[in-house]
Amino acid sequence: SYRSKQDLVRAVNNDHKISDWAMGYVDNKEFVLMQDGDEYDVFQITVKELTGKDQVTTTELYQIRDRLGFCDAPFEAALLIRVLYTDQPMDTWEYVLSKPLADANGNLNVLNVERLSSGSWVDSDFAYPGDLWFGFFRLLVCRKRQ
Repeated sequence: SYRSKQDLVRAVNNDHKISDWAMGYVDNKEFVLMQDGDEYDVFQITVKELTGKDQVTTTELYQIRDRLGFCDAPFEAALLIRVLYTDQPMDTWEYVLSKPLADANGNLNVLNVERLSSGSWVDSDFAYPGDLWFGFFRLLVCRKRQ
C-alpha cells in the first residue's frame, strides 16, 4: 500500500517511466488516493467489445461504461497497474478509464499504460467530451467490489 502520490510515483520510476504529461495529471489537486478498504476489479476490453461500435466519443464511451455497471477507476489505478503489469505486450497502449482531469496546461486527460521500445510508461491522452475513441483501442475498466 502506498501512503502518498510521491511513494507511488517513486515505485513506478523504479522500473518504468512517467511522462511529463502524466505527471501533470498526477499533480492535479483532484488526484487523490483511494480510501483504505476500497477494492476494485479491473477488466481488459476494447472499445468495440465494450460499446459494440467502431468509434465513440468520450461522452458516449463513459455513458455506455456506466450503463454496464463499470465505474471511474481510482486515480492511482494506472500507476498501480504499471508497477504490476510487467508482461505488457510490446507496442501496446491501454487506457485506464478514470475521471478525466486537467493537466498543467488545462487539457483534459486520462492516463494510459504503454510499452514501447523506449520502455514501459504511464502516459496521458486527451479525453475531451467529443474526442473519438476507436474500436481497437484497449481499455482497462473497473468495477467496485461489493
